[in-house]
Amino acid sequence: MAELELIGVSKRYADQVAVSDVSLQIASGEFLSLLGPSGCGKTTLLRIIAGLVDPSEGQIKLGDRDITRVPVHKRGLGLVFQSYALFPHMNVADNVAYGLRRQGLRGQGLRRRVDEALALVRMTHLAGRLPRQLSGGQQQRVALARAIAPRPRLLLLDEPLSNLDALLRDEMQIEIRRLQQELGITSIFVTHDRSEALSMSDRVCVLGQGRLQQIGTPEDIYQNPANSFVAGFIGRSNRLQGRTVSVGLDGAILRLANGTMIHSAVSALSVGQEADIVIRYDAIRLSVASGAPDQFSGEVILRSFSGPQVQLVIRASTDMDLIAEIPSHLPAANFAPGTRVDIAINPAAVFAGGRPS
Repeated sequence: MAELELIGVSKRYADQVAVSDVSLQIASGEFLSLLGPSGCGKTTLLRIIAGLVDPSEGQIKLGDRDITRVPVHKRGLGLVFQSYALFPHMNVADNVAYGLRRQGLRGQGLRRRVDEALALVRMTHLAGRLPRQLSGGQQQRVALARAIAPRPRLLLLDEPLSNLDALLRDEMQIEIRRLQQELGITSIFVTHDRSEALSMSDRVCVLGQGRLQQIGTPEDIYQNPANSFVAGFIGRSNRLQGRTVSVGLDGAILRLANGTMIHSAVSALSVGQEADIVIRYDAIRLSVASGAPDQFSGEVILRSFSGPQVQLVIRASTDMDLIAEIPSHLPAANFAPGTRVDIAINPAAVFAGGRPS
């Protein structure tokens, strides 16, 4: 039996559909990320699970219990918000104790549970401080401790890292995953950050326009996207339009707007069909231009160094620029603006899908 099950969950606001017919199962102890761009419905879906928003349709089951209409405080969930939502007049220990006191815990039992939760997030030494005396990362740890102290069956995290700087985000990603695995608690993590979802999750649920686009392991989502939306959102990608010239067992041949032909090994198209084409930055390989008349070529117009990778912007025609991401140790990473280059593209990393009519 699944720990959490959503069956045909939808949410409408007047004529706007925020979540449309989402069904999924989450196993006990699993870490699932709800991933998608702003406005895709991921936070609305989390709030429906939490009981903060009533669904227009569908059912939510926690184990064998239907919680669709159960009030939020009776669902037995732990909630961690983007804003932390700590009580400014309470110290760290009292913030963590708040939910436990509402459960009726007092005395030694209360102190023991608070101490256990603070020890798990490595905040015991700051138990007497007020929230304003803490860094962002420390406040986030207190919010986590408060959420796990009542020993919830399900932990819900709504973009909890978005207010942190890059170094703290990396640190807290590891901390949240460590804590989740140590406790074995089923967790749902909302984020718009692809790297967070891929690095932290057992499975990723990609949402777009309120619909579940794909659910799978991080590797499967990245390597085998279900459609061009998932391919474009998950990977750093060039997005182009073209038309299908031919279709075979090894994929499709596509003609870009500038007349260039490219091969996609991942497509579900028919001949003559217009297509949205997604080409991952790291799928592009460059070499010094040979001058061959049938060679796909262009000119480097911008070079950007970022440590392990170099990004090159290549102008392949007057109306088409491509971004290539090259490991900085390769010779092509040293191509300067003005260099003429031949362009080769790995067909396995070219994703094409039919354009909506």
